[in-house]
Amino acid sequence: MNAVYSPITYYATFTIGNDKVAQVPFTVETKEIKVPDAPLKDGYHVEWSSHTVQARSFEISGKYVPTTYKATFIDTKGTAGTSDDISYVRYFTVNTAAVSEPAISAKAGYTTAWQNYTLGLGDITVRSVYTPITYKATFIDTKGTAGTSDDTTVAVRYFNVASGSISEPALPAKAGYKVEWSRYSLGASDITVKAVYSLIYYKATFVDTKATSDSSDDTTVAVRYFSVENPTVSEPPVPAKKGFTVTWPSYTLGTSDITVKTTYVMNVYTATFVDTKGTVSPSDDKVVATRNFNVYSTSISEPAVPSKVGYNVTWSGYTLGTADITVKTVYSIISYKATFVDTHNTSASADDTIAGIMYFTVNTQKLEPQSFVKDASLRYYNVDWGFVPGMHQNVTLRSSYSPYYADVNVTLVNHFDESAPISLYVDGTVYGTYTIASGGSGP
Repeated sequence: MNAVYSPITYYATFTIGNDKVAQVPFTVETKEIKVPDAPLKDGYHVEWSSHTVQARSFEISGKYVPTTYKATFIDTKGTAGTSDDISYVRYFTVNTAAVSEPAISAKAGYTTAWQNYTLGLGDITVRSVYTPITYKATFIDTKGTAGTSDDTTVAVRYFNVASGSISEPALPAKAGYKVEWSRYSLGASDITVKAVYSLIYYKATFVDTKATSDSSDDTTVAVRYFSVENPTVSEPPVPAKKGFTVTWPSYTLGTSDITVKTTYVMNVYTATFVDTKGTVSPSDDKVVATRNFNVYSTSISEPAVPSKVGYNVTWSGYTLGTADITVKTVYSIISYKATFVDTHNTSASADDTIAGIMYFTVNTQKLEPQSFVKDASLRYYNVDWGFVPGMHQNVTLRSSYSPYYADVNVTLVNHFDESAPISLYVDGTVYGTYTIASGGSGP
C-alpha cells in the first residue's frame, strides 16, 4: 500500500495594530497568500508587511498610510480649445492642507484665477479661469476750447477687451462747428474720449444775373469762404452794365452756404431843356423843362420850342445815352427878301422898275438897294424906301421921293432982256432955264 501525503494547513494572521483583521489558511502549496480586505478608512489605504509563504503559521502586520491623490492644473490660456492647454500636476493626501498652485499665463484685459477646488478623497482637475476686466470710457465735451476748465463729462460707458463697440452718447452741438468724438480703441485700459470741434467753412457764391430773370444766364463771378470765427468775405468787383447801377445785395454770413446775386437798378437820367434866349451869356439861360429817360429810351417828349421874332428856334441835337444831358435852344436868324421898286416919283405903276433885291434880318437897321442910281431929273430928291428896322417878313419897298433943300451956289445969267430966258446954274451946272414974266420972280 502506498503512503498518502496531505499538506499541513497553516494560518497567516493579518493584524493592524492590536486588531486582528483576518486569519487566512495556506499550505506549502499555496503560491500567494490572499490579502484580506481591511476595514476602510477615508483617505487611507493599508500597507501590509512583506511576507513569503512559509511552512508555518505567522502574522502579517499592516498599517494605514495616507493615499496620494493627483491635482492636475490646466492653463487654458483663455482660449476655448484645448490645443493651447498647459498641464501642471500637484500631489496631495488627506492630510494636505494646500498645494502649490502653478502660475497662470497672463492675458491682456483679463484677470486670471484657478477654479475653486477642494483637496478631498480623489484626483481633481483644476482649470484656469479668465475673466474680462471692465474698463471705463469717459466721454468729455471740451466745448471747443483748449483748456480743461470748461470740460464736462457727457457720459460714461463700460467695456472689456471682448467688446467690439460701445454706445456713444449724442454729440454736443456748436453753431459753425463740426463736432466728432476723438478716435479711440477699446483696449485693456480706461480711455477718455473728447469732443473734437472742427471749424466749418461755408461758401459764399457771388452770381451775376445779368439783369435777367432767366437763371440759365447766371454766371458765377467768384466764390469766397467764411466761418463763424471769420464772418467776413472779400467781395469781388461788381459786374458793370451800361445804364444800370449794379450792386451786391445785403447778406448775412451765418452758419450755412449763401448765394449772393447781383442787383441791377436801371439808372434814370435827366434831359434838361434850356432856352438860351439866343444869347451867349449863361445868365440869360432859363430851364424850360426836364424829361427823364433810361438806357432803353429811344425818344423823349420834347417841350415846346420857345419863339423869337425873326428867328427859327430849334432844340440842339442830342443822343439819349447813359448820362444826363442838357439840350439848348438854337436860334437861327431868318433872312428875309426885300424887293426895291423905283416909282421914278410917278404914280403910274407902269413906270415902276426893280431897283434891286436885298436880304435883311430882324436886326437890320438900314436897308437900301445896292448900286441904285436916281434918275438925273430926281437928283435933288431924297429917296425913302420905307424900310423899318424889325421887319420880319419878305417885303416890297417902293421908293418915295421928296425934294431936299441945301446951300448951293446959284448963278442967274441973263442979258437984261426981260423976254430972254434965264439959265439957272447950280454948282456950275445948268439946273434949268426959266422965263421971267413981267413982275414975276425967278424959281
